[in-house]
Amino acid sequence: MAVLISLLLTGLASQARAVAVTARVAAIKGSATVSTPGGRETPLAQGDTVRAGSVISCSSGSGVLLRPAPRVAVVVFMSSKVRFDGTDMTSGGQADVRYSILVGRAMFTIEPNAGNGGGVHVSVSTDVGTVDGTRGSGTVNCEQERTSVAVGEGTTDV
Repeated sequence: MAVLISLLLTGLASQARAVAVTARVAAIKGSATVSTPGGRETPLAQGDTVRAGSVISCSSGSGVLLRPAPRVAVVVFMSSKVRFDGTDMTSGGQADVRYSILVGRAMFTIEPNAGNGGGVHVSVSTDVGTVDGTRGSGTVNCEQERTSVAVGEGTTDV
């Protein structure tokens, strides 16, 4: 009986473990590049995947739409640099999305849950703090040691 309980608990623990996933470039306007840690800068195209630690740079007049999790969209605006810090997903559909704005601004949107997935948490870091969202949308702007946040709807903690 003790062995059965141990196996059951081990199985439940392994289901709750998070798995790191990449972000997908869902759309791109203009020109943008991606640089990986220790790597070179390369052009970014629709359909590309972005690994944790990669920096996305959008030129003037350009923008990128990332899909780091099934219900999450991140828009990197023109003249911005954003580092994708990673997404952890559980088998229950929970997602923990992290990115950092190095320069410029980005917007996140967490789509409503249709009842068949877990919760979503988005964490946006800048040089002066962190913005956390669990539903809705928000735009984070980072300029010269100042961060501003515009909440479209939902719940956001600064």
